[in-house]
Amino acid sequence: MTAHPRVLLFPHAMLRRRADPLPDSAFGTSALRDYCQVMANLLVATERAHVLAGTQIDFDPPWRVLALSVGNAKGSGYSVMCNPVIKDEGGEAAEFEMSASFACVPVVLSAPDKLTVQYRKPDGSRREVVCSRSGARSIFQGVESLNGKPIIDRMTAAGAQQFIRRYRDELDERVAPEIFLPGETITQLH
Repeated sequence: MTAHPRVLLFPHAMLRRRADPLPDSAFGTSALRDYCQVMANLLVATERAHVLAGTQIDFDPPWRVLALSVGNAKGSGYSVMCNPVIKDEGGEAAEFEMSASFACVPVVLSAPDKLTVQYRKPDGSRREVVCSRSGARSIFQGVESLNGKPIIDRMTAAGAQQFIRRYRDELDERVAPEIFLPGETITQLH
């Protein structure tokens, strides 16, 4: 892991990496626990994102781990899924999604409305959960990222161009205070 891990922003080439499953020997180790804590910290620090995949941070090789926000409000808690596998999908709904790698610019996309996912906890215990609505959407997006497919891959070409324009505008707005208000203190995640 790098000294100061950070969330990779589009169009970084590392967002196209595929994460390999964690071997049995990784579970229950301090290295995996520390890695999961770093991911949870980055997720909490990332504005409005609900999921962070191991492929979205500058760690090489990427680990097949998802950190997910849980609870009613952002930052109320997190959950970690290691080696998640979607076993069943149901329904479909078009709703807003946000991605940490796109500075959290929302876009309307279709995703399964219900998922059954099998995964392991960092201690190695195996779990299966059925989730719906925003939970299903977050896990679906996270697994897609682990498979080397950023959120932009689920858009039409025209939709992707419009999304990238909005994303660049969002970045310009974030950088503008540093340029025009040098006296202001701005805390950024590096």
